[in-house]
Amino acid sequence: MFLFGTILSSCGDAGTGKTPEKTSPVVVETLQDKIEKEDLTGLVKTPLSLVYKRGSEFYILPGYAPNRKEELWGYALQSGVFLEIAYGKESMESRSWYSIKGFSENMKFKGNQGRMPEKEKIKSSWGRPERLAMEATAAILAKNGIKAQAYENKWHVIWTADGMGELYAYYFVLHSGDTDYHAKGGVPFEKDRGGLQAPRIAVAYQGVKVEEIVETGTVKTALPIVYQMPDGSFKVLPHLDLSLKKYVCGIWSGGMCVALKNSRARIDWDLAMEKAPKGWELPANGDKSKFYPERDKFNKTMVTLREDGIDAEQWIVDRQYGYYWTKTTGDSPTWAYWFHVAGQTGGSGAGRKDNPHYARYLRKDVKR
Repeated sequence: MFLFGTILSSCGDAGTGKTPEKTSPVVVETLQDKIEKEDLTGLVKTPLSLVYKRGSEFYILPGYAPNRKEELWGYALQSGVFLEIAYGKESMESRSWYSIKGFSENMKFKGNQGRMPEKEKIKSSWGRPERLAMEATAAILAKNGIKAQAYENKWHVIWTADGMGELYAYYFVLHSGDTDYHAKGGVPFEKDRGGLQAPRIAVAYQGVKVEEIVETGTVKTALPIVYQMPDGSFKVLPHLDLSLKKYVCGIWSGGMCVALKNSRARIDWDLAMEKAPKGWELPANGDKSKFYPERDKFNKTMVTLREDGIDAEQWIVDRQYGYYWTKTTGDSPTWAYWFHVAGQTGGSGAGRKDNPHYARYLRKDVKR
């Protein structure tokens, strides 16, 4: 009987006919909220926002605050990843995957729990602009007596959340933008550097808003770049215009606009035809002879675009696997033509439509 009465009383005015009063949710002020209300006089603006650490909480500022020097911890990347400002900034007995995972999950930002970053999340913003911004930020900090590192050499790597089986995980190489894997219980390059160098800590959060890197100027490219503007029109420029980077849609090669990427995998001809984006098409048989002479310039241009954070892929130069579909059917209804760009002249032929090859689309309606 006592228990029953306790349950009724816990329901407020249950049984009395009265409607319980609504209560407003409790808003918990985070460290970031408090910092944003404080006086930031003397802040030295930096190209990248900076991360500060107080206990088990991070907060970010759009520059270096001299009066918070002891709390300065890292860089805030555009992807929402917080990167340790220099190797060894955080004192840890081990830099294994397990140790850094534990550290990441213990850190909070605006009430959210941290985690290790996925390699694709890091790649989403890591290009020439962010690297240059990091170099400039490190230089400003150095002038203020702060030890800061950018991505000087291949030893600067980041553990990622992406595992390879139970015992291995991928790490991201800041210098090259590549990934590789290593045993979770070990440290990449530890033997090569006598144990002195190890992964830098990176912690990821969702919904982090940092000041956008504003890009201006141009970057020289081996082939012209094609842009599809917001109104649907196309523009062909002899270089990469950084202010128009988000509109890049292809490369001008062989007198046509060639897409930035191959299909994700080799696919059959029917699917390649079906997957063509609106306004784009597979090359015709014979088009290879138009853009093959510019193959090396094309691939060089793709490298330049990737360095600037644009998702772009080179032609696959492989006689065995680098075959591409054309839209031209063969003498038999079950056959279609393909081509490759390997060797001194490339090659072409016809084969069964259900034999998978890559697809790369183009537009012939773009005028330079």
